Amino acid sequence: LVGPAVHNWAKEHGHIKPGALIPAFDLDTYFVALSKRYQRLELEGLTQPHREEYLRLQLSNIFVEQSVREDRPPVELTKEAWDRLRVEREAHDEDLPAREFGLALDDLRRMREVYFEKPRLPVLEVITDQRYRRAVILGDPGSGKSTLSRYVLLSLIGPPHVIEADEKLRSAFPDHLPLLVELRSFAGLRADNKCDTFLEFLEYLGKTEGWGL
Repeated sequence: LVGPAVHNWAKEHGHIKPGALIPAFDLDTYFVALSKRYQRLELEGLTQPHREEYLRLQLSNIFVEQSVREDRPPVELTKEAWDRLRVEREAHDEDLPAREFGLALDDLRRMREVYFEKPRLPVLEVITDQRYRRAVILGDPGSGKSTLSRYVLLSLIGPPHVIEADEKLRSAFPDHLPLLVELRSFAGLRADNKCDTFLEFLEYLGKTEGWGL
């Protein structure tokens, strides 16, 4: 999320020359392009091609807010090991990370208990909390991280381009320009030597997808 503070910081540190003209964004074009790209759920992997027309679902209409806990889990274990801990309340020596951590199974159980004693909070409540201006959302594959990112983006664009936009998000980030960099797309373009930085990535998409940037 790029706000006025970033622009001022860039000026102060010499990244923007004094008197330089900053090109104006065509926000309407940008917002319309983002809506077309992200407002529909991607169901290609779940439905047969000839049924796709029946399942054009708007993300904003069916989004279900996730809940999160502060801080990462205390130990990096495999998903299978965490599942076993959750279901069987049991772990094995081979589940533990490298021995240099000096962890015993009792330590792991206690650390797990401390982590899960932390309250679960609605993720949008955390994102819009002024205390958490920078956040990293961690989760298993398929837990909805990309969907959450797209929902936040669409909500910040606001009506008339998005239905059911979240007023809480828009009021928490006034005068911000939402920018979504999906690493899979960025890595693909970088491998093809079409961009090397996030700014070049956004500029490339601005030209090729009509983003108006």
